[in-house]
Amino acid sequence: MLRVYLSSFWRNSVKPLFTMIAQFLSTMFRRAILTCLCMLCPAITLADAWPRGAGQFFSALSLESTYDRSALTWDDPSEEPPLARNFTKLYAEYGLSPRYTLGVELEQDYLFTQQQGVVFVQAALAPSNWRNQFAVELGVGQREGRFGPRGEKDTEPLLRPALYYGRGFETGWGQSWAGAAFSAEHRVDSAETAYKLDLTLGISHGDDTLHYAQIQSSKYPETDTAARLLLSRVSRMNQALWLETGLIAGLVTDESIGLRIALWAEF
Repeated sequence: MLRVYLSSFWRNSVKPLFTMIAQFLSTMFRRAILTCLCMLCPAITLADAWPRGAGQFFSALSLESTYDRSALTWDDPSEEPPLARNFTKLYAEYGLSPRYTLGVELEQDYLFTQQQGVVFVQAALAPSNWRNQFAVELGVGQREGRFGPRGEKDTEPLLRPALYYGRGFETGWGQSWAGAAFSAEHRVDSAETAYKLDLTLGISHGDDTLHYAQIQSSKYPETDTAARLLLSRVSRMNQALWLETGLIAGLVTDESIGLRIALWAEF
């Protein structure tokens, strides 16, 4: 059983990620990395309340692969093993000024054959040197998938406002931060709204490693509120790239378990 499970995970999750990373590096990062090796900040984080900074660029290419917990007890070779839900995301943002950040998110859900893209502008509401940070964001985009009246392929515009809060503080383990991110993704044609709230606690260990824990909660149309836990470690690969590896476990109305792997870059 374990051999079949690992083979399925490699075929459906890990191998596609390495292919995407290679293609992504060759088309988007190669030239920028060669010219900007010395511009990496000491510590980098995902989207939060802190402004990116004028002229600064950050991106993250990630894959999350999850299974239902029933995969742990699957032992019937006459049946197909539980399907993996593979979710990829490309997140990128650029600092337009000390206060404003322009960004884009591209997402693909392979199990439900859905994808969406959002372009957003974020505005910081407090000076960057304040301990407490606040930001507002407005994004517009489009989603595509088989969500038509009879399951046919369809597209739909999106409008996504968001609010961010963050606070930095010192601990005995290193520089730390806590943050909250709330968004309401309004689907224009169907007049439905999906809500998300992420709570994050992170610790930076010097210039080479950081850890963070994140509770991700969501309420999608016609579904119950769900929550899951992400525990991640981010390690420096070289002066330009960081590698994130994480574990995912469902908490509320979510029976998934899985892995997250991501490539970060900032210059």
